[in-house]
Amino acid sequence: MVLVERDQEHARLLRMFADCQQGRPGIVWLEGPVGTGRSALLASFLDCAVEAGAAVLRGDGMPPEQQTPLGVLRQLFRDAPLPPETASMVACTLEDAALAAYVSGIESDSGRLISRRVLQRLDDVILGLATQLPVVVCVDDVQDADAASLRFLLHLARRARAARLLVIVAERQGPQPAHMAFRVELQREPYCRRLRAAALSRAGVEQVLRDRLPEAAHDLDACVEATGGNPLLLHGWMEDRRHADGPGEHYGSAMLSCLYRSQFIVQQVLRVMAILGEFGEAGVVARFLEAEPDYVARIIRGLEAAGLLDGGRFRHPAAEAAVYRAISRESLLDLHTRAAQLLYEDGADAVIVADHLYASGIRVDAPWVVAVLRQAAEVASHDGEVQRAVEYLKLAYRTTDDETERMTIRATIAYVGWRVNPSIAARHLPELVAAVRHGTLRGPAVFVPIWCSMWFGRGDDATSLLVKLIAEGPVEPETDAEIWRASRWLATWYPAMARRLPPAPSAVPAKVAAPMVTHHPAEAMLVLDNVTERQKDDLINAAVRVLRTPGVDDRTVSSLVSSLTALLSTGRLELAAAGCDDLFGRLAGCNAPTWQAVLTAIRAEISYRTGDLSAAARHAAMALRIMPPESWGIVVGAPRAAAINVAVAIGDYEVAADQLNQPVPPAMFHTPYGVNYLIARGRYRVATGACRAAIEDFSICGDMLDSWGLDVAAVAQWRTDAGWAHLRLGEVQRARKLASEQLARASDHPYVRGYALRLLAATSELARRPPLLYEAIEQLQDAGDRLGLAHAISELSRAQQDLGRSSQARVLLRRASTVARECNAEQLYRSLHPGADELEPPGPQADNQRLAALSGAERKVAALAARGHTNRQIARKLCITLSTVEQHLTRIYRKVEVSRRSDLIPLLQQEILRSA
Repeated sequence: MVLVERDQEHARLLRMFADCQQGRPGIVWLEGPVGTGRSALLASFLDCAVEAGAAVLRGDGMPPEQQTPLGVLRQLFRDAPLPPETASMVACTLEDAALAAYVSGIESDSGRLISRRVLQRLDDVILGLATQLPVVVCVDDVQDADAASLRFLLHLARRARAARLLVIVAERQGPQPAHMAFRVELQREPYCRRLRAAALSRAGVEQVLRDRLPEAAHDLDACVEATGGNPLLLHGWMEDRRHADGPGEHYGSAMLSCLYRSQFIVQQVLRVMAILGEFGEAGVVARFLEAEPDYVARIIRGLEAAGLLDGGRFRHPAAEAAVYRAISRESLLDLHTRAAQLLYEDGADAVIVADHLYASGIRVDAPWVVAVLRQAAEVASHDGEVQRAVEYLKLAYRTTDDETERMTIRATIAYVGWRVNPSIAARHLPELVAAVRHGTLRGPAVFVPIWCSMWFGRGDDATSLLVKLIAEGPVEPETDAEIWRASRWLATWYPAMARRLPPAPSAVPAKVAAPMVTHHPAEAMLVLDNVTERQKDDLINAAVRVLRTPGVDDRTVSSLVSSLTALLSTGRLELAAAGCDDLFGRLAGCNAPTWQAVLTAIRAEISYRTGDLSAAARHAAMALRIMPPESWGIVVGAPRAAAINVAVAIGDYEVAADQLNQPVPPAMFHTPYGVNYLIARGRYRVATGACRAAIEDFSICGDMLDSWGLDVAAVAQWRTDAGWAHLRLGEVQRARKLASEQLARASDHPYVRGYALRLLAATSELARRPPLLYEAIEQLQDAGDRLGLAHAISELSRAQQDLGRSSQARVLLRRASTVARECNAEQLYRSLHPGADELEPPGPQADNQRLAALSGAERKVAALAARGHTNRQIARKLCITLSTVEQHLTRIYRKVEVSRRSDLIPLLQQEILRSA
């Protein structure tokens, strides 16, 4: 057997054995912490002694035999090389002595029940054997030996003055030294020597790895950190390392071996430390065990010396886990109960205390339990650990008998669960609605069933609950603010039902609008509330201000989403996209699938509006994967509408039909989400030739929006879609009327104006189409809508071709094809691409040379003139005088050698479309 860092101890044993061979007896007291290799050292030495011809008598102390008189002594004589008659005499002597001890009483000092005559007879046997050959008497784990056997050892040692006898006693050190009288008397003998087996040093660990597991030598630091040089842990670590990257089953088993070999109080300390985790400091453990702090500190120092602990902590989580798993179920409950009480008294964090309460199965009968669990749930929810928060709340719900408190906790479970899956909240909704009506759910928690009812299409319930709250009169500012906020959301989602509400607390909007108030939800509601009333710039600034406010949680994220919706409604797609992407980053790691799904649906709409059809399709599909359709409630109209719109734009009508075949809540059709869905369905029907059915869808949208007072450009453009359906049916005048009506309502919305201008151009005489389409192109460029832009350019190309302007048509057609391909608008691209291949490429070199003569100001005027702007419109747009425009045009005509503004179009096509 190869030993590491045991050379000195082994050599000392060999020297003492050599003295023994010369007739000089010796006594060795070998001690060391648990698992540090005492037994391995003894085994190696005893092998050497046997090879040298010695008789080795060995016994091991064991806790079960500690109360069995002469248990170790029986082991010593079991394999002794004695003549048969001598062995028979020894057996009879031991049997008689053990029987006498039992008869006298096991509770007595069994060591003193062995007579001197018996001791002397047994001594004589061993000393007689020592006259024939050297004798080594070895007792390992002497701390667990019986008292009678120890009395024999002491008696033998005192009589072996000139015998060839070596007595070795090995002790596993602990905080409570056993058999103190025996220890003191034996160590007083003049030929007694003490040896110690300590944990291996870093160099020793390195040598073991190099010799036995060279492939893991580079993991020396990790090995030393996990094992502390404890040979037992080291061998477990190496065994695991042969099959995995870190400590595992064998390492844990080695830790348990050390645990079970230790004294009971040491086992208790380790178990309590495993229960307390990071709070397992010596003082806390001492209070837990109701022991003296100095005594516990001494135990921990001993465990550190053994390499089992480091700085009062387990060296590796696998060691702590092994100790924890080895605790019985009943003991675990008791220990966690005690831990919860102790840590609460020490002021530990609510989550820490709650974990112990949860693990204890609530054996703590104290008034603070429910409050701690609710506080811990709030912290866990804020940290994104939703399931953990729900478990705390369920435990609190089962613990309290107060019905009002139970309903409040249930509402909190719904609120927290909604964050990961609204269906969790839906399970609690009927009971919560009933609790509000019966008065057993009060305070801020009453708004949970209101919000959830709106989400899941139960607008009547949300309305009746709000009517009840408003009728009860003002309560406190915060509650009044929530009533006002919920009322605004009801007006947004269920405009018809909101008219049944009495006036909400009138002071709330003024308070919310006050400069010192920065309450996210309130400000976002002001944004939504004024989509149709506030000036556009003010609206955008308000939305951006909300989005820039730091922090995101369950309360603020709804406000942030509202602001994104406001930016989308006002056509600020670039700001909406940036805000949406920023929110994605801020929500990363928050464990909020519901909000992530909602944001993804908004991102799908933004991508669709900007013409990025691939991204829009990806986001729409992802939104429905993040959260199952049944959890979306009425909001499912958002991702469904986006998916349908994208599929129609791409030309994949099978995908669109599949989306339309999926079930949606009937209540959705009474909300703006239903309007979006119907418009998407109408577009599909137009694309597939069902124009009459599409017109019916669009008309329903118009009737609903009109009845809600929301028939404004920021919310709906159903007239444009209906106009295209009429145009497909040949009803040109009806289409033209709808386009004109839409334009009259969209003076400041470039996205809506761009689409309406395209329709108006399609219903106009051929000569009037180019100016209208140029203006549409400009509006769609401003809106950032590349898909609409591709359609407008292609329509302008056809108009120019029909007017005989092939040069202009050629440039426009190629540009439309490029933009359509960039948008992944396959259907549009396929309709344009063959024609583009037939047209000859233009020769821009000469044109570029002529344009190079223009100044920057002249190029701006020329581009606007080519787009069809009048001189007065150019003057207003560039903030210059009418006379300046006329002077610029005169110089432009001269430099580029043309006589009228229509001749500028072929020269400036790239200039006009460069930003497309």
